[in-house]
Amino acid sequence: MRTLVGLEEAKDVLVARCVAGDESAWASLYARHARTIAHFLRRLGVPQDALDDALQEVFLQAFRSLDRFRGEAAIRTWLYRLAVTQARRSREKARFARRIRQLLALEVASDTELYEGHAGQAERLLQSALERLTALEREAFVLYELEGQSGAELAAIFGCPEATVYRRLHDARKKFQSFIETEARA
Repeated sequence: MRTLVGLEEAKDVLVARCVAGDESAWASLYARHARTIAHFLRRLGVPQDALDDALQEVFLQAFRSLDRFRGEAAIRTWLYRLAVTQARRSREKARFARRIRQLLALEVASDTELYEGHAGQAERLLQSALERLTALEREAFVLYELEGQSGAELAAIFGCPEATVYRRLHDARKKFQSFIETEARA
């Protein structure tokens, strides 16, 4: 039976192997923690249909920043912290997606005369909101939110890092949401 000190040393070795780029160490780290983190994300309100993406984002963030992990807490504690941040992002994205779908549902409803006036209004509101964005923000927003492209696909399209794509999306969402909320109050 391993001692507690032996277990901690084994975890430190695993983290060191991950930092060194050992793929089997990453697989081991993922196997040890993925299920726990997935359950945690779900309890934090990440929708079931977004759970796999959120879990991947947590481990992608861990992969990108494990070399900065200081070891002051257990690796699982650090993964929980990353999961909390990702859960917030996922919930915000889900709220935002619902708003977009509501706008688009009004647009689609234009086939019936009853909703024709509302559909035209929704289309004008959508276009007005999109016009408030810079060209780069608008391109990223439309491709990601309306066309369903992934962040990686957008990075390839724009020839920029994925982090740049997500920064543009963040800025675009803030402007878009602010405009929609202002118009809703008017």
